[in-house]
Amino acid sequence: MNIIFTIITITSLIMLCFKNPQLVLPTMLSGGEKAITLCLTLLPSYCLWLGFFTLLEACGLDKKFAKTLNKPVKKLFYKTDENSCNLISLNISANLLGMGGIATPLGISACNNMQTHKNFKGISLLFVLSCAGLCFLPTSVISLRAKHASTNAYSIIIPTLLTSLFCALIGIILVKIFIKNENC
Repeated sequence: MNIIFTIITITSLIMLCFKNPQLVLPTMLSGGEKAITLCLTLLPSYCLWLGFFTLLEACGLDKKFAKTLNKPVKKLFYKTDENSCNLISLNISANLLGMGGIATPLGISACNNMQTHKNFKGISLLFVLSCAGLCFLPTSVISLRAKHASTNAYSIIIPTLLTSLFCALIGIILVKIFIKNENC
């Protein structure tokens, strides 16, 4: 993926050099400034939720939460071991809270763990659910809307919930239909 993004960036810069060379440096500086501004905007929200998940883990509540989700996770994710169940549960809960940046490392760890157990159907399903963006509380988007003085930053909760739920259900159905082989 890094190669693809590198190729796209270099190609864009070369094309911009030929089309309008005086805009190359200002465009790069402006893009960097916007990226830093976005990072600083999301940082407090991510710190709060990452701290919350760290406290859950320190108190052992993550394992209790994973036990609560154990049956649905095992049913959805096929032959899933205990460690994978715990990581999947934390990944799903982070995604449900709209914290994709926190959910990503958990999802990667869960996929690595499932790969050692040759649970490729489970990996596919976790990938699809993560892409579907199932989210009860889109905290990242709400914090961005609040920062930019939205009149009602929370008005996106119900539309986000409905669309992400629909996407997740369609994704689950498609994985069940198209991935039949255990060792796909």
